[in-house]
Amino acid sequence: MESHDENLSADLPYFFSGARLAFGFSWRVSLVAETIGSSSGVGYRLRQAADLIRTDQVFAWTLTLVIMMATIEMGMMKPLENYLFRWKKGVET
Repeated sequence: MESHDENLSADLPYFFSGARLAFGFSWRVSLVAETIGSSSGVGYRLRQAADLIRTDQVFAWTLTLVIMMATIEMGMMKPLENYLFRWKKGVET
């Protein structure tokens, strides 16, 4: 039974990395879906600003998206991964 736990522990970092990639992909899919068929949301606002040639608003909404994604990735996901897999650093060195 112990061997099974060791395999699971060894596989979890890869699973978490895949989950982080899926999270990033889901942001892009959500943005495209909002841009195409929604009447609210960041994607809708971004498309609306682009249609009205409001470059300042397009830049502001794009910057907002980048900040939100970077905050979630670097402020939540990466620290959580570092905490959960702190044992891995000792194994690799």
